[in-house]
This record gives sequence, C-alpha cells and structure tokens, in this order.
Amino acid sequence: MIMSAALESITPDEVVLLADCEQKIADGMESFKAVGRALVQVRDSRLYRATHATFEEYCRERWQMDRTYAYRIIEGAKIADEMLPIGNIPTEAAAREIAKVE
Repeated sequence: MIMSAALESITPDEVVLLADCEQKIADGMESFKAVGRALVQVRDSRLYRATHATFEEYCRERWQMDRTYAYRIIEGAKIADEMLPIGNIPTEAAAREIAKVE
C-alpha cells in the first residue's frame, strides 16, 4: 500500500461503518446502487483515512477501481435513486445513458 500523507485513526463506530460499507461493495456487484451509496459514505465520511490518504487511493488499492470508475458508479447510483419513482434502473451504464437526456 502506497501512502502519500499521514494516516488518521477512525473511531470504533467508523470501523463498523467502514466494514458495513466494504461488505456492500464486495457483495455489491449485486447492485451498483448499493455500491454507489457505500462509496459515497466511505468518501464523504472519510472512512478510508486509517489506511489510505485519499479516497482515490482507497478505491484503487482496496477495490482495483480507478477514480473515474468509482465516480461513475456514484453518479449512476445517484441518477438511479432519482429515477426510482419512475422505474428501476438496472445498471450503471443505463443510468449514465439516462443522465444524457435533459
């Protein structure tokens, strides 16, 4: 693991939350929406900070997912959640296509 900045401790509650998010990501390829939501939580709460200096490092090293792909999943999940009242969006790629429509 490459570390470019000082790491910070996280609280026991954050350790539990991180484990929950990571389980969703690992299972997650069952649902891109669950993965996107979990990635947002890890990013926004900075749950990666005990082991990685940045969210991008965390995604790359923990999930072999580059920054672009991680953010595509996050954006796809956001779009799918917004579209839920209309219908279920089955894939991240479909959500990206819907996002193109004004």
